[in-house]
Amino acid sequence: MSQRAKYSIKFGSIKIQFPRCIKIIDKPIDVDCIEALSGIIHCDYIIRFVLNDMYFCLIVEDTSLPELKDIKKIEKCYEYFIRQSDKGTIVIKLLHFKRGARAPILKLASKNKVELFKCTKTIDVEQILRKRNFL
Repeated sequence: MSQRAKYSIKFGSIKIQFPRCIKIIDKPIDVDCIEALSGIIHCDYIIRFVLNDMYFCLIVEDTSLPELKDIKKIEKCYEYFIRQSDKGTIVIKLLHFKRGARAPILKLASKNKVELFKCTKTIDVEQILRKRNFL
């Protein structure tokens, strides 16, 4: 892990840490406030940011116990944002949970490229970007 300077943002029970090389476009958006998604199952938040002229959209679902419905919420939001975003936007899916995840959920999350973070941990965006070879 890099020792570069980082900064954090906190909203709800979620704390996300970003490397200084990332520019956050706007504060976390509560997806409940997006009219186009009212009446459709959806995730809780999105965060848009830029790294080296690449645009990213982080889709976040916050839950107590991860279940199949949480993965479906993330996938529905993913489909929506892929249709609505600029073609070059990279969407990262993230499930933030409080209690343990069962094996079938872990397998499904992995298959759908959903990052899992237990709420006792700070979500490290640098770690996710390194894992996906963006840093």
